[in-house]
Amino acid sequence: MYKTKNFNIKAAKGADVTPAMLAKINGYSMKTLTAEDVYVRKYVLANNGIDRDRERFPEKLLDDFARTLPGRSFLEVHDKSRLPLGLFFDASTEELSPEKFLQLTGEEIKLPGYITDAKVLWGWLYLVKSDFNEKLIVNLEAGIYRYISIGFSASDLKPVKGEFDQILYYEYIGPGEAREGSIVYLGAQPGATLQKSFEDDGSVDLEKMSIVPKDEKGNTLIPGKMSIVPKDEKGNTLIPGKMSIVPKGDIVDISPDDDNERL
Repeated sequence: MYKTKNFNIKAAKGADVTPAMLAKINGYSMKTLTAEDVYVRKYVLANNGIDRDRERFPEKLLDDFARTLPGRSFLEVHDKSRLPLGLFFDASTEELSPEKFLQLTGEEIKLPGYITDAKVLWGWLYLVKSDFNEKLIVNLEAGIYRYISIGFSASDLKPVKGEFDQILYYEYIGPGEAREGSIVYLGAQPGATLQKSFEDDGSVDLEKMSIVPKDEKGNTLIPGKMSIVPKDEKGNTLIPGKMSIVPKGDIVDISPDDDNERL
């Protein structure tokens, strides 16, 4: 299972390049780079809170991400068909009080009742200072490029239930890994924002997931029977079952049992 999640870059910090950072960067470079050659930033890429989609990363999975993020590419809008913009060279996790998290991101974190502290994933990346990265760096510094997104994999996504067997939220199951990080145009939420894309590699039972993926035409794929709910060229919804078109005003029955009729 491959997915992405976005975060606001206001939870990012610029940094002077230290000798320790430079040593890690040069561990990936094919030539020796100096502090003047690189632009370095630090980003919050993920946390352990319950998001607006009622999903969360457990703390051990965040540790998996920290372990696997170094050496991964920094992309533009998760476009793996294009060459990377930069490279992540270090990562770590940090525990924060909810108050500190609010101060850092500008957003309150929603934690399960048994967890008292936020846990965040920090990722360090470097860009080469060059003509082709000049626009990117200028827009990062100006706050125009505001959202960072992590591409990751996890072993499963399972519901966490309450006293009366109701689903409270869903939790990703490790082991997992960070696949890449991207600059994106907009997050689905302010602060610690979330946006999802789905790519099934056969490791997850879609019937157990809260994801509702779409095909290349934007039609919704319903988990379980994976029914397609398409729309016509005017945007009218085709309802599964009798497959009735429900436009405004009239209803057109296109049931396979009958000829099309205007009702």
